[in-house]
Amino acid sequence: MRRLRTYLLLVLVLAIVLCGVALTLSNPVEVTLNLILLKVGPLTLGVLLTMTLLLGVFLGTFINQFVVWRHKSERSKLKKQLDQSLKRMEHLK
Repeated sequence: MRRLRTYLLLVLVLAIVLCGVALTLSNPVEVTLNLILLKVGPLTLGVLLTMTLLLGVFLGTFINQFVVWRHKSERSKLKKQLDQSLKRMEHLK
């Protein structure tokens, strides 16, 4: 199972890299990105799109960790409550 997970992760990373390469090669136009406090550029549109894609992947993964952490903590609380209820039920028998 661990090997399958590793292969799937490798395929996902390879797909992201291939999307980045395809975006870079098919969008050679140079652009400048003006943010409020930062000016980025000139970069090719493909590089900018690839950076945006990678930023979205990393931010999504990062935010997902908080959701997983919350569910794990809730699960542990519910497990403790269940164990306490089972002990009380055994005590009543």
